[in-house]
Amino acid sequence: MGAEHLLKKGFKNFAFCGFDDTIWSKTRGEFFCRKIAERGFETAFYGRPITTLQPYKGKEQTSLAKWLKKLPLPVGLMAANDHLGLQITKACQNSGLKIPEEVAVLGVSNHRLLCKLGYPPLSSIALSCEKAGYDSAVLMNKLMNGEKMKGQKIIIQPMHVVTRQSSDITVTADKEIQNALNFINQNRGKLILAADVIKSTGLSRRQLERRFKKTVGRSILGEITRVRVEQMAIMLAETHLPVEKIARSLGYNDAAHLARYFRHEKGLSPLAYRKKYSI
Repeated sequence: MGAEHLLKKGFKNFAFCGFDDTIWSKTRGEFFCRKIAERGFETAFYGRPITTLQPYKGKEQTSLAKWLKKLPLPVGLMAANDHLGLQITKACQNSGLKIPEEVAVLGVSNHRLLCKLGYPPLSSIALSCEKAGYDSAVLMNKLMNGEKMKGQKIIIQPMHVVTRQSSDITVTADKEIQNALNFINQNRGKLILAADVIKSTGLSRRQLERRFKKTVGRSILGEITRVRVEQMAIMLAETHLPVEKIARSLGYNDAAHLARYFRHEKGLSPLAYRKKYSI
């Protein structure tokens, strides 16, 4: 999910920063690198022992800053968790690297307080930790009531990327495409059409469609749909609003219409997605 987020932003250079003595961090790094490699790119890797989650000090902070300055820019960087993501943003500031223009940073866990403490605020992958805790409590209650357990596994799933300023950018030298992407993101709560996006640029429909497809890899309508689906996924997981009300907040009078797009993009119906990822 982290790799796809940064790939969709248009990056060609990638990096992963994690802990080299923990299985969960190494696994995240391996799969991030694998997905990036499938698209024909390489990943620079920086590891450190997880002796502490406290901020880098002295030589460690200097080492991280030096590593960042050697990376080809602009670079999309995923951190193993939000704590490390914050340290990367600090190291970038110390090195004079601009976020997200030169280094786009993505963390994991979506710890809201930590993410908002970052400068700029840190993008992060939200995990189903609350649901896992709830499911664990249900199992414990059954165990305490004498029910036999069968060795159930509760998996903490990645749900969606919460995009904040640290990765809120699309890498393209085409200013008209950048304007079009900005327009789509700024109007994700409105029912906009491809024609509205075209009006926000100085290009003809044919020119914009051709350059949009070449730069972004999707049609204008495809990008509008993708942005709406991602926003719907966040609202399904983090609120208890009815699907119909979520659809209306995104500019759709027909919830079934948006639900069809959602199923196509996520492989699940909105209600199935909510059942899987929310409490």
